[in-house]
Amino acid sequence: MTKLPSKKPISLSLKKAQPPWKNSAFLTKKPLPPSLPPPPASEIVSPTTFSEDVEGNVPDYVEPEYAIPQEEIDSDTPTKKTIALKFPPLPQFKLPNFSKLHFSWLPLLLIPVLLALGFLIYLFFGEALITIHFTPQKISKDLKIAIADNSQPGLPTLVATKKTVSGSAKESISTTGTATVGDKATGTITIANKTVAPIVLKAGTIITSDTGKYTFSLQTAVTIASASSDFNGTTNGKATGIQVTATKIGAEYNLAKNAIFTVDSFSQSVSSAIAEVDFTGGTSRTVNAVSKADQDKLLALAADKIKAQVQTEIQTQTPGFRSLPLSDFQFTKKTYDHNISEESTTLTLDLSGSLDTLIYSEDNLYNLVAGELKNQIPAGSYTTKESTVINVGSPTKVGDSYQTTISVNASLYPSVDEERLIGYIKGKPTSSLRHFFEPIQGFTSADVKVSPPIPLLTQILPLRNIRFQLVGD
Repeated sequence: MTKLPSKKPISLSLKKAQPPWKNSAFLTKKPLPPSLPPPPASEIVSPTTFSEDVEGNVPDYVEPEYAIPQEEIDSDTPTKKTIALKFPPLPQFKLPNFSKLHFSWLPLLLIPVLLALGFLIYLFFGEALITIHFTPQKISKDLKIAIADNSQPGLPTLVATKKTVSGSAKESISTTGTATVGDKATGTITIANKTVAPIVLKAGTIITSDTGKYTFSLQTAVTIASASSDFNGTTNGKATGIQVTATKIGAEYNLAKNAIFTVDSFSQSVSSAIAEVDFTGGTSRTVNAVSKADQDKLLALAADKIKAQVQTEIQTQTPGFRSLPLSDFQFTKKTYDHNISEESTTLTLDLSGSLDTLIYSEDNLYNLVAGELKNQIPAGSYTTKESTVINVGSPTKVGDSYQTTISVNASLYPSVDEERLIGYIKGKPTSSLRHFFEPIQGFTSADVKVSPPIPLLTQILPLRNIRFQLVGD
């Protein structure tokens, strides 16, 4: 049996360690992580004096030179005092469980797809109306033409047919004239005959006041006996109680008793008259009445109404045609409800008659005018029927046809190559279109109306369905 060599004991010199209770970290008990199991009992080293192992290594753990009992440590640890507070119970709220909600990204992915699809639909199916405002050029000219049922040599001819039309109208207007109305004064007189022959006076014989201002007429015929003579002298013949009436209305004919009159054309030395009583009954006042001007105005108004009826009837029966009167209206009935100077506030006329007219086509008239004006229209411009005003004068019969003068006032429209212009502006922002229209003759401004009116998209023109409208300022 081999005897192992003896080893000398090793003495260790250790520094005096600081008491562990003075170290706060030492006093704080840190629990082991739950995931770490406690060390096995075999690995726990008892606090004892040790020496080098067989291999001569020094153990890792060294027991401090001074050890303090745990009871001493626990007795020196200060205890914390706590205060218990009681609060009223709070209401219970239950939050929704968001974990059960399922969120999908599909709607977010569909939004840009739908926007792109809507934009494409707008580009190909949207509509745009562009109104181009311009200052038109004017052409004015008078043309002499022939009107007949066939072409006439030497003059541009408007083909028309002759037709007699009739109509009636009943119109009323307020009167503008004035009149003095009232009653005539009456009275009784005595007529004296100073001659030796009787005087016979007819009804209506005029007697005149001595001032010559007022006249009266006898209501009945009368005979005045001749004068007679006797030893006392000459006695005039006389007739009394003769009724007379003033020739005019008015209170000024109410003459006083004993007013002197001359009888007919006799001189005062032959015959005279005297008022037996005061004359009475004469009155006057100013009222609205019918004047000649009222009748003429009403006649023209009714005649124009019949002519308008004729035009309407012709356009209804034959659209696009008009009538041109050849003569004045021929009246078959003309009845006023009041005569001139009669008191009335209104005047009514019942009028009927016939009229000879020439019936012509409006398109034929415009084509005739356009053909006469074509040499005066500059290149890049044209006229339209709607922008051309034509006034036809009264026709005069010359041989088998009629001739008249027409006045023409035409506004010229600029020519626009719409297909080419659409190729330039389609898909462009509406704010950048002006320079495309500036070459148009007389251009002033342009308005763009896009449908459907979708925000933001309406700032861009569609690729199709673009229309233009020319408006003269």
